[in-house]
Amino acid sequence: APPAAETMFQNVGNPTRTAILPAAGPNYTVRQGSIVLYLAAGSSKDWFYDQFNIPAYTIEIFGTQFDPAASTITPSQDHLWAGFKAFLDAAIP
Repeated sequence: APPAAETMFQNVGNPTRTAILPAAGPNYTVRQGSIVLYLAAGSSKDWFYDQFNIPAYTIEIFGTQFDPAASTITPSQDHLWAGFKAFLDAAIP
C-alpha cells in the first residue's frame, strides 16, 4: 500500500487480527500481501482499492500447504468469522 494508506490498512487489519486470535486462530501478519505472501498484480483487491478506496485484504487460512486439508475448514471458518465481524466494524464508519 502507498505510505499514505498504510495507517488506514493497519486500522482495519489490526482489529481483524486481534479478533481472530481469541478464536484459536494463528497470529496473522497485517501487511501488504505482496510483501508477506506473493505478488499478484491486478487482483480484485487492487481493483477495489483503486476504484473505490475500499480496503481489501487477503486472509489465508492456517496450515502449511497451499491446498489445506478438509479437516481445517471448520476451524478456519470459526476463527475467520470472528475476524470478518471485526473487519466490518473497523471498515464501516
